[in-house]
Amino acid sequence: MRKILAITLLTIISIACKQQSKDDENTDASVVEMDNTSSIPEGQVELRGEFIVYEDIIVLNTTSKIHEVERNDVALQLVDRTNPLKKNEYDAPIVTLQGKLKPNPKLERGEEGWPEVFTIHKIIEINPALESNVITTGSKVELKDIK
Repeated sequence: MRKILAITLLTIISIACKQQSKDDENTDASVVEMDNTSSIPEGQVELRGEFIVYEDIIVLNTTSKIHEVERNDVALQLVDRTNPLKKNEYDAPIVTLQGKLKPNPKLERGEEGWPEVFTIHKIIEINPALESNVITTGSKVELKDIK
């Protein structure tokens, strides 16, 4: 019984490792753009994170902070270039960007927002989103239907 369990466990682990290496190869092959030819200009930073567009707000979710993204021509170009990479509306492509961070002027006016605004100056790299693991039921629930 133990031998059968051990063989089954080893088979599952080897299949999972093979699948992960195939996924890694596919991710590497689907990089849309990469521009590492120049250094970062003074006063700018390079950030990498999930590029999220929701209604009228654009944010960059890095590993340590969330930054609101200023809506400019480069940001709108990035929105257009990342939309085809999304499998569903919840996918967030991974991007590397160069730009400037500044305090959010919305906070000074008493409005809601993130503490810093990131102004994109250059798109360095665009990668497809990691799996979003969204569960769909096939039907939509309206708030008025919830009691």
